[in-house]
Amino acid sequence: MRGFEIYSIAPTDSNGYILGGTKMVQLNLEYKVPMGAQSPLSLIFFADAANTWAPGVKADLGNLYSSLGGEIRVFVPMLRVPFRLIFAYNPKQVTSGEDPFQIRFGIGPTF
Repeated sequence: MRGFEIYSIAPTDSNGYILGGTKMVQLNLEYKVPMGAQSPLSLIFFADAANTWAPGVKADLGNLYSSLGGEIRVFVPMLRVPFRLIFAYNPKQVTSGEDPFQIRFGIGPTF
């Protein structure tokens, strides 16, 4: 999910080791603004929400992590892949004390 570290939204044991989940919810809403008819550059505005749950834990849709923000996406035709600079605000942090404003770099599609 944009704005969060990879594998940070996952069930963990008491030592902080990732257990993996058997249930997942992921919602993505995206509005793309191309910067010209033939331009590889686009501005993206997004709202994401997701969570995972461990085996035996009931999925709770009231307990989702969310991320709001914008993205600058450049599609590189030679590599056939987008390069993405993501600016996100995460109202609910995975660990306390985390900065709710995040900047991430990504390569590849969102979903």
